[in-house]
Amino acid sequence: FSNLHSGKLNHSDTLKLNFLAPVTGIDTSKLLLVSGEDTVGFSMEKHDSLGREWSVIFDIVPETEGYLICDSGAFINLFGHSNDSVSFKWQTTKEEDFGALILTLGPPPSYPFIVEIKNGGEVFEKYFEAWSDTVIFNQLWPGSYTVKLIVDKNKDGKYTTGDFETQRQPEPVFTLPRPISISPNFESRSY
Repeated sequence: FSNLHSGKLNHSDTLKLNFLAPVTGIDTSKLLLVSGEDTVGFSMEKHDSLGREWSVIFDIVPETEGYLICDSGAFINLFGHSNDSVSFKWQTTKEEDFGALILTLGPPPSYPFIVEIKNGGEVFEKYFEAWSDTVIFNQLWPGSYTVKLIVDKNKDGKYTTGDFETQRQPEPVFTLPRPISISPNFESRSY
């Protein structure tokens, strides 16, 4: 229901709440946000076009505990249903909680390319219209990441599969043979 990662809130992000159905009404008088030992002011901002993801905008202080209490009826969805009482508790991160991945790439393709890294359900992509021999992903949660490079031959910004009827070949994909481990406060390099 949120972007908390094992109870941690990224200090450079904002708290995001995800809902199964689009939210059409929010009663902020039924919400209480505490950061450290203080109640803090906040605003709600729709994060997607459907209203299924909302951002809680407030000043995030690194290395601070916080929680959000949502009383019954704080959120009303498209179908007129409201939430039960729920609370979210977190600890904000610090820069040292994250790692970085630095990829040094080989000979350049003559097409744009996409570098994709994946950790479980989290996918991060970077699109390059011109060759870059070094690709850097910062602020990655510790864990194991797979790496994929897609050569974007048709220059549409995404992977295009093959098509038997038109005899179109799929775009070339290159993967590293094994996942790369990312540790906190450490830069992992792959060549």
